[in-house]
Amino acid sequence: MKECKYCRTQYADNLVACPNCGGTKIVTAQELAEEAEYIQRETEYKRKANEQPKVHKMKLIGILAAIVVVVIAIVAVISINSKKPLSNGMTKDESKELLSQGITYLDNGEYEAAMNCFSQLSPDSKQYAEAQDLLLKSQNAYKDEIIKRANTHIDSKEFETAIDLISKAQSLLPSDSELSNVYDKAYSGYIDEVIKQVNSYVSSDKYELAIEYLESVKAKYPNDASLQDSYSSTVTAYHKVVRTEACEQADAYMNSKDYINAIKVVKTALDKIGSDDELTAKLTVYTNEYVPIVIGNASKQYKQYNAPSIYAAEGIISDALGVLPGNQELTAELNKYKELEPVRIIVMQSAEEGNGGTFATKDSASDPEGNKYTDVIYVDKFAFNAHDNDHTWWWYCYKTINLDYKYSKITGVLFQNAEYASASTKTQVIIEGFTSGIDLFSGNKLWTGKVSGDSKAQRINVDVSGMQYVAIEFNGDNGAGKEDEPYHYAYIAELYLWK
Repeated sequence: MKECKYCRTQYADNLVACPNCGGTKIVTAQELAEEAEYIQRETEYKRKANEQPKVHKMKLIGILAAIVVVVIAIVAVISINSKKPLSNGMTKDESKELLSQGITYLDNGEYEAAMNCFSQLSPDSKQYAEAQDLLLKSQNAYKDEIIKRANTHIDSKEFETAIDLISKAQSLLPSDSELSNVYDKAYSGYIDEVIKQVNSYVSSDKYELAIEYLESVKAKYPNDASLQDSYSSTVTAYHKVVRTEACEQADAYMNSKDYINAIKVVKTALDKIGSDDELTAKLTVYTNEYVPIVIGNASKQYKQYNAPSIYAAEGIISDALGVLPGNQELTAELNKYKELEPVRIIVMQSAEEGNGGTFATKDSASDPEGNKYTDVIYVDKFAFNAHDNDHTWWWYCYKTINLDYKYSKITGVLFQNAEYASASTKTQVIIEGFTSGIDLFSGNKLWTGKVSGDSKAQRINVDVSGMQYVAIEFNGDNGAGKEDEPYHYAYIAELYLWK
């Protein structure tokens, strides 16, 4: 048996270090003999102490106390060293536990976990050399297992699975030549299968599917020359097919002057393949022929001071812009017609202050002859009565508009509501103009119309050039009703201002 020089623990001769404190110094036979001699001398000293003066006894006690202090100091140093952290921050006990855990993982075939344990041991731990040997053993076992599994996937043409497996192993074992060789084998097989699949799509005229597939693979491996060559040749072939089909279809449409479908075919082809000189040239030719035809058709629809004709012209151009969105010529032509659109007087704000009565609107109404009109206005409430001196017209409602000299014409239709075709009451409408300022009693009467019973509708066509303001007046006779009741005898339809 050995005896630790530091903590005096006895342990087996085959152990290198003390299992208690880790010390490697042992008490030699000579030291044991000296210690025994010392003990014998101590016994002799004690025997003589009883005979010697008290001063000698005190000296002996002092010597023994000094020896005890030295022994305690030595034991304390050994204890501190045993608890001092290693360079990786672990204690010696933690280091031993980590080694033991790694060995368990290795025995169970959990090589990644074992490698992780062994790689954490620090060079200043007693277990480091052993851990390095076990780490190499774990790495070799792990690599052999990965290569075996990868080859199985390769044999089953599961190349992507094999690539993922090897790539993960290479992150743990970088620069390993065996792993690199297996990776190259899997990658080469994968690329060959991709090209084979692409060729299969192409042979079935599934170019878009082939291109989409190649783009997804190229995203993973952007630097592969084989993929790039396959992609370029596939795109070129696809463009040729699309171009040829589009040109044939477009030419067939153009034989019957069907510009719309010819343009749509070419634009659809360009949307598929992007820029193409031949298709772009065809589109330019078709556009240059089609746009003037559209503008001409719109012009044929247009009639001055006729709202339906303007909207019809705009509709023709808008349809064409649906085929050629953003076309500058068509857009300019559409804006030209929009500038010509009439303004509904009824929605414009009155220029004067005060109560001029209230108007109301409805979508449509008919006259006694059965003619139907749209965009109709009528008096909802009169402002006051006794309009003129002889009391011919009792009811009064008006609206003044600031033209600011921007308009040239007022158009519309005055008609009797068909529901009151048998009524004897009369309605008078006056349009007055003011060249400067508003004076309702000194304006220029530009137009006057009267309807009652089953009288025919009257067209309003008034020149308001040079006028700053214009007033629209509705006058009802004494039998028209009461001031606070609705009044639906006479209507004006499509009362528009024109520039």
